[in-house]
Amino acid sequence: MQDEHTTTERVDTNGNVQTRTVTQSRKPSGRIMAARVMYYLGGLITTVLVLRIIFQLLGANTDNAFISILYGVTDVLVWPFNGIFGEPTYGRAHLDTSAVVALVIYALLIPGVGKLLTLGDREV
Repeated sequence: MQDEHTTTERVDTNGNVQTRTVTQSRKPSGRIMAARVMYYLGGLITTVLVLRIIFQLLGANTDNAFISILYGVTDVLVWPFNGIFGEPTYGRAHLDTSAVVALVIYALLIPGVGKLLTLGDREV
């Protein structure tokens, strides 16, 4: 992925006006690419956590393959926050408070880490 910048310059040589178009291509630095990857992964993490919260609120069937995989993947993300709050249950549905806490924490940390990667970079 390259960023392109095109400029048109007018050069006056001995009373003659010439038009010259200059196109510059530059590849983003490694720090910029790392920040982009961080933002992408952050979006992916928050998306799967929101899906987990919604499906648990709706009382999704855990025998379903999609739900089972979703819960298995997000268990790793939610694990550090287990037990902070109780989890209210209403029949099969319950509010996964540890997933809500994880969502808030990751949503706050990811932009900070992404910005930290590009700190002092003029391209951003």
